[in-house]
Formats: sequence, structure tokens, C-alpha cells
Amino acid sequence: MIPNNPYLRLVLGLSLLALSGLASAQKITGTLIFSGSLTTDTNDVVTATVFTFNNPVTVDAANGDFTGINSVTYQDLDTNGPAGLLWSSTRFTFELTSLVQDTVTGTAPNRIRGIGGIGTLKDTDNILENTEGTWTFSTQENSVNGKFSFSASTVPEPLTVSLLGLGLVGVGLARRAKSAY
Repeated sequence: MIPNNPYLRLVLGLSLLALSGLASAQKITGTLIFSGSLTTDTNDVVTATVFTFNNPVTVDAANGDFTGINSVTYQDLDTNGPAGLLWSSTRFTFELTSLVQDTVTGTAPNRIRGIGGIGTLKDTDNILENTEGTWTFSTQENSVNGKFSFSASTVPEPLTVSLLGLGLVGVGLARRAKSAY
């Protein structure tokens, strides 16, 4: 039976809306730290535009949803080319959307190249929700080894926002009821 009171209907409707958010998948969280060797199109990491990673790349540390991943396979990274699939593992893939950082710091012969980007992390098992993540890479001049890292970040869930709204409606109704007496 649906109550006749419009305020109770509103609270009931918002409650059902909030509960519907529970059915959505969780975002992917965690960090992966990779290391490995690579080659470049110029044999100089400072001026290179194409990086070829020698696969498989070793996972040095993993936490969160990435726990248990020991290696990943990288695609070539072209800093001038289109974005796309960058790496994959037994359970996740990361599609680079855009590069947001490409810097060189220090002085020769010890300059460090840092590249970073954002993209979408996907769960190949389709259990967890696609999640925006960040990817960074750094290597020292005259080195064929690099450190790469990935982290997945979460944003506030719709359920959290719905519950906040429901709480505000409840406070408003309580104040209205108190002022009526």
C-alpha cells in the first residue's frame, strides 16, 4: 500500500532510488608498479617518440583489485600517435585516452623523461565497472630500463549522493513538522 502523504511518498521514492544504486558494479581500485626494459625509435629516451616495451613487463608491486597480477603485456607507446590499448594482464586492460604529461628534467647526461596519461581500465571478467585511471612512466637518459606505474581512482558513487539527498529531505521534513506545532 502506497501512503497518501506526499512527503512519505517522496521519502519512499528517494529510498528506492538510493537502493537501486546498490545494484551497480564497483569501480576498480588499486595500484600496479611495473618495471622492465625497452627500446626506442632514436636510442635516446629523451628525444624518443616511440617506446617498445620488452614483454612481459614485471609487476613489482600490486594492491587492491590488482593483487595477484604478476606480469602485463605492453603495446608500443607512440607519443605522437593515437591513443589506444596500452597494456593488458590476465584480468585487466588499460586503454590510454590521452597523454597529459611529457617532461624532461635534469641536466645531461642524467636527464629523466616523464610521461603520464589518463585512460580507461576495464575488467575483462566484466565484474567490476570500467574505471578512469592514470598511468606514468619515467626513465633515465642512457638507460634501457624504466619504471611504470598505474593507479585506478574512484569517484563518489551515485548511492552516496542519493543518501545525502535523502538525509537532507529528512532534515527538512523534521523542521517543517516541528514548526507546525
